[in-house]
Amino acid sequence: MRERPIIFNSEMVKAILDGRKTTARRLKGLEWLMSYHYGHPICDWALSRFISCENGLLKFEIQTAVDDSRVYNIKCPYGQPGDKLWVRETWATMKIHDSKAPSHIQYSTDPRIWYMADSPPKWDTQCDPWPKGNMGKIRSSIHMPRWASRIALDITDIRVERLQEITEDDADAEIFGGDFPSKVMPELFNSDEAPGYSIPECFARYWDSLYIKKPESQWNTNPWIWVIDFDNSLVQL
Repeated sequence: MRERPIIFNSEMVKAILDGRKTTARRLKGLEWLMSYHYGHPICDWALSRFISCENGLLKFEIQTAVDDSRVYNIKCPYGQPGDKLWVRETWATMKIHDSKAPSHIQYSTDPRIWYMADSPPKWDTQCDPWPKGNMGKIRSSIHMPRWASRIALDITDIRVERLQEITEDDADAEIFGGDFPSKVMPELFNSDEAPGYSIPECFARYWDSLYIKKPESQWNTNPWIWVIDFDNSLVQL
């Protein structure tokens, strides 16, 4: 069993804490399947085929535009069933540490961590709202050290599929949790508009909001993605 980090934005952290999110879709390590070589797609999808994905190892037979068919083994960067993911999220610590890099802040020195997904942000060890005068600068999730993470997720399954294969149940497990999209993400859906979309179509809009600067990864390109199912019973509140 290994532990690996995974980044979630504040909206997804809230969904995990609420018990709405039990799966994640990620592109990392599969982007090249949608890339081009001399103006042609790397993969001829009419001839390429997915073989298996077991224990986090993807076997994929690819017919390339410039080569013969061959089988590729692609290791999932997030691990395999039985491994754990610890969540990196946007955070802050005491103002006195603002000049320090995260690697130079020791948990034993000052365990007070604020999590921006909370509203208002609270300490990890207390229930009182944070004292504004003591909280330091907001830090990016990518710089969160392991000791500052409050959420661990137990991987139960990993598979590979095309993005547009997502079902209504899948989209609910990703973010919506059976609720109205306009309630879960009002910044993307208003109450009059959302009923006109299916749940997968609502997920498509959410996905494209994440990849607005990467058109090659958006919904209409239908990229290959890792689907990581997890048990969030290890959330550390």
